Order: sequence, then C-alpha cells, then structure tokens
Amino acid sequence: MGKKIPPNKWEQTFDALPDLIMILDRDHRVVEANRAMAKKLGCDPKDLLGHPCYKIVHGTKAPPQWCPHTQLVSDGMVHITEATESILDGDYKITVSPLLDDMGTPWGCVHIARDITDLKSSQKEIKKAYDELDQRVRERTASLEVKKRQLETSRAELSERIGFEEFLSNLSTRFAALPAERVGEEVTQGHKLLEEYLNIDRSTFSAFSDEPPQLKKLYSYARKGIESVPSIDLNELFPWSISKLQRKDVVVFNSLDELPAKATTDRRSFEKLGLKSHLTIPIFLGESLDCLISFGSIEKERVWTLGLIPRLKLFGELIANAVSRKKAVERQRKDEEKLRRAFEEVSALKKHLEAESAYLQHEIKLDHNFENIIGQSKALKYVLFRIEQVAKTDSPVLLLGETGTGKELAARAIHSLGKRSSRPLIKVNCAALPAGLIESELFGHEKGAFTGALSTQVGRFELAKGSTLFLDEIGEFPLELQAK
Repeated sequence: MGKKIPPNKWEQTFDALPDLIMILDRDHRVVEANRAMAKKLGCDPKDLLGHPCYKIVHGTKAPPQWCPHTQLVSDGMVHITEATESILDGDYKITVSPLLDDMGTPWGCVHIARDITDLKSSQKEIKKAYDELDQRVRERTASLEVKKRQLETSRAELSERIGFEEFLSNLSTRFAALPAERVGEEVTQGHKLLEEYLNIDRSTFSAFSDEPPQLKKLYSYARKGIESVPSIDLNELFPWSISKLQRKDVVVFNSLDELPAKATTDRRSFEKLGLKSHLTIPIFLGESLDCLISFGSIEKERVWTLGLIPRLKLFGELIANAVSRKKAVERQRKDEEKLRRAFEEVSALKKHLEAESAYLQHEIKLDHNFENIIGQSKALKYVLFRIEQVAKTDSPVLLLGETGTGKELAARAIHSLGKRSSRPLIKVNCAALPAGLIESELFGHEKGAFTGALSTQVGRFELAKGSTLFLDEIGEFPLELQAK
C-alpha cells in the first residue's frame, strides 16, 4: 500500500495539473477552478467562483447548444468535443463528466479543457505535405496510367469474353442444384455481379403471371445512388417495344436518337425513366413470351455489342429456368398444404361422425316412438302451427308442459321441419344426469381432467354443432348451472 495523500495535497495536485479544469454546478456556475484555468483567463481562481462558465469561457450570454455541459445536463452522460475558444486563445479538447450525489443524482460536472492547438497545427502541416506528395505522385504516374490503359484496352475484348463465359459457367453450376428458397438470393447476387462486371447501371428480370396475365417485376438491381425500376404497365408505356419482343426481337438502342419515329410513346417513357441506353431481351421457355431481362444505362450512353447480346440472353435463360423450378416447387408445396388441410378436415369430420354414430347407437337402444303426431283437435293444430313457425328460425325454443304431454315429440318435429334436419337431434335428459357429471356431459372433458377420465369425451354442445340440442327437463338443473 502506498502512502495516502493528505486532503490539502489534493488541492495542490488539482492546481498542479496543466489542463484547464473547472468544477461546475447544474446552472453552469463555477464551484472550483485550478490555477491553470485562472492563469489562462488572467485572474485568481477565487475570482472565477460563482460565475457562469459560458460567460468567462465562451463569451456568450447563454449556454450554447453545442457546449458539452449543456448536453450533460440533458442526458447525464460523459461528453467529449473539440472546439476553438477565442477567449482561451486556442483549440481545445473538452471533456465533461457528471458528478453525482449520494442518491446518484447529477449535481454538477468536471470540465477539463486540454490545449491541442499545437497538435492541430501539426496535423494541418502533415496533411499539406501529404497532399503535395500525393499530387506529385499522381502527376508522375499519369503517363504510366495512359500506357497501362492502352495495353488493357487491347486485351479487354478477349478478357471480357473469357471472364463472362466463366461467370456464366459458375452461375449455371450454382443454379443447377439450388434450393427454391435460395433462388431469389442467388439471382440478386447474379445481377449484382453482372452489373459490376459489365458496368451496367440497372437491370431487371420480369415474368408474366398466369392469372391475370400481366408482367410482374421479380428481381431488380441498381447501382448505389440509382433508383430501382418501378412497377409499370408495359403495354401502355412501351407498345412498340412489346410488339418487337413478342416477335422474339430484342429492343436495343445505344442512344435515344436511334429509336424510330413510330416509337414516340416508348421514347417518352424511356426519357421519364432516365434511360440513355437500353437493352431488353425476350425469354421464351415455350411458344409464348415468358420472361424479359432488361439492362439500362442511366449516367451515360453505352454501346451494346452484338457479341454481348447472346451472352446476356443466356444469363436471362439461366434465371428463367431457376425461377421456373422455384415456381414448380412452390406449386408442389401449395398442393401438399392443400392435401394436408383436406386430410385434417376429413379427420375432423370423421371424428365428428364417429361421435354422432356413437350417440345414435345409444339412442337406438332407447324406446322412442314419437315419429308421428296424431290428432285433430284445435289445440293440437295450434301447437303444430306454432311448431311450423319456430322450425324455420334459429331461435332457442322453450317447450312447457307436464310430463307425458309430448315435449320431446314436439322438439323432434321442430328439428325435422328446420334447416338442421339432415343432422341428428341431440337429446339430453337433464333429470337423469348426476350433479357431478352435468358439466362433463354438456361441455365434454379432456383425458385425465379428473379421476376416471380415461379418454377425451366430446360434450353434447359440441356434438350438436350444426344440429339441434334438446335439453329435456332443464328445470331440474341447479339454478347456477342453468345460468351457464
């Protein structure tokens, strides 16, 4: 352990530091300042106490927004900035750190200004020397660059052809066994590499959809700073171009002036898109026009050589085949999903029919001989009239009557005359259900829901979905269950 510094020594250390240091409160007033700061301002440290720092350092009437102390008061964070201070006569790196009380609340800050005037001056001199050296190097290498470009130009055509063939070969290899979910990623990467290789500003691959038949932009890539191709109506904006493409001709021009007079509408559309040179190649996978691949130059005109067009067409055909395989995989997946949903629906219907069958087999064991209502009295005819009225509605029906008056027979008649007659009538004898099993019978239960629940049971309400539920003697239920 080293020897501790006495408290009065801290003040000596504070004054001995060469950096300009002040301790400020939240209102920017000076609480403490070292001798270096006071000496820079030409006064005694005690003369600075209680004065706003922005007046004595910045010479302003209010704290400037860029001042790090202003920012610290706002967010309580450490801030570091560089500033030129005319009052302090120099460039300074200013660091402001928060001071916290026992509760962790900022009550002020430490303001440290380090003089970097000489450092700034040295940096400017170094940059000036570097710029002069760089200029001399560029001037001396200019003639070498000219000779180098001349040599490269003589080899450009051969190099481009070999490189492009290698590019297409690699692209074809990647596309051969490419999963459907990665087609978009590889196509976009292929566009990017192609445009970098040929220095093309923008390219687009579009395909015709089946329903409704219209051209849809699938993949598009543009160089940085250039907008991608918007979705447009080709038939309306480019009628001349579409007619050529449908005849399996390419649409190509090195300059807008090469377009014929009958392509006036197309020229206006090309101008709106900012195209100076353009190439569109039709892709026919069958007898009909399936896809289009387009390339455009925005910043300057360029020449589309005759040897380049068939290679770009091959590039488009590679993409078209990959997209076609992706569509086939997606259609297969959709068909599989439809089959899965259909199987689930059939399984659900099977389960429901099995539940209905089990119920009907149970009902067959009971003696129900209420298929017909026989009688000619006015009271019975009135009952039948009311049955016909309510049978056509989906409203709940309350049947009242003493035991043996035919309430179940009336319920069956209502069911038979209604829209649900194709499904079985589900009957629940409320008076015969034990109190502890009422809810299980009506609403069903899952396997293991309670002791003795050995399997999942469908409740009568669920079983009666799309049919009619007859709650016989519902008045026998406890009142709280009737409310449920």
